[in-house]
Amino acid sequence: MIKIAFIMLCHAYPSVINQLITKLSEFSQADSYIHVDLNCPEIREQIKQRENTFVLPEEKSFHLQWGSVDLVKATLQMIREVRKSGKAYDYIWLISGQDYPIIPIKEIERRLSKYSNMNYIDTLMPGNKHYTWKKKMYEVAYPAWMNADRAPIKALKGLYKILTGGFRHTFEIVRRKKPFDFDFVFGSQWWTLTSKAAFDILQYSDSHPEVLAYYEQSIIPDESFFQTLFMRGPYKEYRSGSLTYTYWGEDPRHPKTLTAEDFGLIREARNSFCFARKMNNESQSLIRLIEQENGGTPDDAGGSEAPDNYK
Repeated sequence: MIKIAFIMLCHAYPSVINQLITKLSEFSQADSYIHVDLNCPEIREQIKQRENTFVLPEEKSFHLQWGSVDLVKATLQMIREVRKSGKAYDYIWLISGQDYPIIPIKEIERRLSKYSNMNYIDTLMPGNKHYTWKKKMYEVAYPAWMNADRAPIKALKGLYKILTGGFRHTFEIVRRKKPFDFDFVFGSQWWTLTSKAAFDILQYSDSHPEVLAYYEQSIIPDESFFQTLFMRGPYKEYRSGSLTYTYWGEDPRHPKTLTAEDFGLIREARNSFCFARKMNNESQSLIRLIEQENGGTPDDAGGSEAPDNYK
């Protein structure tokens, strides 16, 4: 039976987090390692304590903001905790506290078992029409304040890109020298990797700290760091796309919060994806529809709303 370590980034909606933790307990063999954003300390005390749930202590946690390298650091720390546990996991699965399974748990286990050496991670490579546009976010040095998701900052960031060569080109004089000789790779933040592949990334990162330091001055490093290091490693031939469905709606920067009106999209996504995001307290009718479709009964979430501070 497949054994999974879920690593979960949380920053809002503790009742929705607890609902997800309860759902994950239906897996035959799974543990959850949870990082709580230091910006939201009130959430930590509201997370249900279970035998197979491990919340990272504050001294191993980070202040998370949209587009910040601390999202990468928090994910690496959770992988480090999984490795430290000494448990023989088949997969390490990165999710957020606003994800939810959209197919039956047994079907997820069956799919993973069928191709037990497969890694599920999006990899946008050189040659893709969007590649040069994405690369611009990484080959120029950006000050940390440019990651803020506010209109004036976005305007200044656009001007900065133009002054450094344009949205798809960079003047040689401002192009940073990479501390590695392999290509950038880009993709969704959310992935499902074999433990061997995840530990390979962690070991390379720990032994080459200059790589993480380089990404400190990038835009949205969590959508390139893991993809780039995965594709330099020995497991790159065994890969498929992410198993997490995200619907972006009208905002290309932030995924739409899913509600019952999106159930048709979820039905279509079930053939290719196992989880969907993002959910909050307004998603309860949708979750009930998903559970009815799957033959289950949802553990309803209640509680107060909270603002998003990263995607």
